[in-house]
Amino acid sequence: MDTAKYGGKKLSKKITLHTNDPQRKTFQLTISGEVKMFAKTDRKVVHLWGPASRKVEHSITIVPLKKYPFKITELYAEDGKNIRFSLKQEKDQYVLTVENALKTKGKYFDKIHLKTDSQAKPEIIIEVSGMIG
Repeated sequence: MDTAKYGGKKLSKKITLHTNDPQRKTFQLTISGEVKMFAKTDRKVVHLWGPASRKVEHSITIVPLKKYPFKITELYAEDGKNIRFSLKQEKDQYVLTVENALKTKGKYFDKIHLKTDSQAKPEIIIEVSGMIG
């Protein structure tokens, strides 16, 4: 079960179990619990939507929680050809700024990977959606 984007929320999933018991061939199990939050962010996805003629950029703030302190040690994009990005550390938080680099009309999707020094969560992934008109 992928718990990404569920930090601080309760998550519940039902699964169907198939058995070889002739009396009870299937039954459902429910798995539920609270997903612990590792860091606070003001958004999970960066949307870069706008005209190709203007600068389109957004910033996301990442705040490590005191229970899970970490440093961001490296960042990279999976594709990176349609975006530029930078990371600044400001006191006890990070600010990731993502800017559109596509000069023509088009759509794209990318992911920025933030490597951390934490064993609890060695990587944070920020999704980037671009729609340039």
